[in-house]
Amino acid sequence: MHDAAFETYRCELLVRELVFRADIGDRASVADLFVADGTYSFGPNNLQLNGREAIRAWFAETSGPNRPLARHICTNTTVRFHDPFHAHAPTYLTLVRLATSPPQLPAPLKGIQGVGVYEDELVKIGDYWLFETREYKPTFSLNVPS
Repeated sequence: MHDAAFETYRCELLVRELVFRADIGDRASVADLFVADGTYSFGPNNLQLNGREAIRAWFAETSGPNRPLARHICTNTTVRFHDPFHAHAPTYLTLVRLATSPPQLPAPLKGIQGVGVYEDELVKIGDYWLFETREYKPTFSLNVPS
């Protein structure tokens, strides 16, 4: 039986879990939220990471105390099921960066880095929802002086 409200909630939790791990948690563990051959596309040069291990390596490389502090503010996630095991879940993103590196809290706000939409394709494997693909599509980009 497919309980759409419960499965919608679980998909929304997956979206929030990724940005929490990227911002505050163990960044390399973001890869565990993707299927083995998942893809993640983002950034000004449309960087594409293919496969869980490539995703893990990129997040591990971009971790550490000197990493610029950022917060991914995600809203308006709308889950649309293709079937009980596949869903499309666009989410609005506002990316905020702080001006200090390494971060000194509370940090001065550098500004909004950009606003856009995550286009996520999710798949349910066993009892778990995972990202099959995540693509960031920028809507607004602000050049903030350093």
